[in-house]
Amino acid sequence: MFLFCALLIGACMPAVPTATPAYPTPVQFPPRPTIQATCEPQPYTRPRVHPGWGCMEIVFDDLTANGVLSVGALAFDAGGTLYIARPAAGAVAALDKEGVEGARLFAEGLDYPFGLAYHEGALYVAGRERLYRLRDADGDGIADERRVLVDDLPAGPGCWVNTVGVGPDERIYVSGCGRDDPPQGVIFSYAMDGSDEQVIAAGLHNPVGFAWHPATGDLWVTDSYHLWGQAIDDAPPDTLNRVTPGEATPVVSFGPGTAPAGLAFYTGEAFPEMQGHLLVVAYGSWNVPEPRGYELLSLAFSPDGSGSAGPLYRVVPSSYAQEPTWWLSENHSTFFPEHPIDVAVGPDGLIYIAVQEGLVIRIRPV
Repeated sequence: MFLFCALLIGACMPAVPTATPAYPTPVQFPPRPTIQATCEPQPYTRPRVHPGWGCMEIVFDDLTANGVLSVGALAFDAGGTLYIARPAAGAVAALDKEGVEGARLFAEGLDYPFGLAYHEGALYVAGRERLYRLRDADGDGIADERRVLVDDLPAGPGCWVNTVGVGPDERIYVSGCGRDDPPQGVIFSYAMDGSDEQVIAAGLHNPVGFAWHPATGDLWVTDSYHLWGQAIDDAPPDTLNRVTPGEATPVVSFGPGTAPAGLAFYTGEAFPEMQGHLLVVAYGSWNVPEPRGYELLSLAFSPDGSGSAGPLYRVVPSSYAQEPTWWLSENHSTFFPEHPIDVAVGPDGLIYIAVQEGLVIRIRPV
């Protein structure tokens, strides 16, 4: 089950990070000022939020589907349909109602699809060496138009395409490894037809997730470092970076082994206390003295979006301990041993988390 951990965290040759301020230990979100409500029991009880703040609900459960890479990125269309990347199956599912039985096959025969982005009636899919654009032209719920926009994205052993998105400049962005030898982590940009490749940021190790600030348009990206065979004290920190022309500047350090992955700015109304926060899922590392990551974090920003101002909140697990521990996982308070890989905000303002091994989990207010 940890095969993808090696692919995800050990993607490219590490760059030497600049000095990055260590961020304070996350604090727990305080209970919401609402009447206490009881969350419905769930068959999968491991991760949970503070019972006075929110409830976690499973909307897609396919934990039996061979585990590794059963679920990748998430994306919503304007009508509220949730698209789920299924890398190992070479497919994309569309979820119209909760449960595996509510998912339909939107597209199949794709080359290890992982990243998803929906934009103006089309689903953009990044997978291994290819960038696809899919459309449902006849409205039957299945993609009947498929175009390969880019067919030579850098890929190979330990080098992977991670995330795709359409920026405020109406260009397609893709994170992964560059074309240099040895490769370093980069973010590419393309015209909407896949032409005009540009390098937006270089010198990263493994840029996994990225998102644009809704007010400023600034691009933020997570970067994870390789821990295999390294002593934890010698490993570089995993970071959150602000992208400026040609480079990515570390702003927040999550500590070695946290493995921050998917990002999403919260712009919904269901959690007003989160408005403007940056949601970060930490994939997690097991090959450290005790597991790190396996959590959902929320980073508050200054009102103008000019920079992170804190505090950094821990949404999952629901513990007041400073770090996730084996004890917490035994008490079902963290995602461990499964790996949260992406986070999205639905049109309903609720938070959706993709768990690599086969789950999509929704967080709603109590």
